[in-house]
Amino acid sequence: MGSALIPFRLRTALLESGRSHEYLAEADGLTVAVKCYASGEEPLVMLRVGAASRADSYERVGPDGERIEARSAANNYEPPIPIPGAYFD
Repeated sequence: MGSALIPFRLRTALLESGRSHEYLAEADGLTVAVKCYASGEEPLVMLRVGAASRADSYERVGPDGERIEARSAANNYEPPIPIPGAYFD
């Protein structure tokens, strides 16, 4: 194997609206990210471990076949608005 350990801290701001996606680590073709969604009464925090890939290797496509930008109203994107002083740690 020969891979070195890569420590990371799992901490993210809790959100009152919107969603966030923050990469924490990448190694050997894998990425680790923390995501936060403002959902209902309590924010949802998820740890995502996935295959590292080039961002331009896929596109989001709408029902009409047209390309959709990731951070756009067409993709239901809302910018993250943090709850002041609130963190998942």
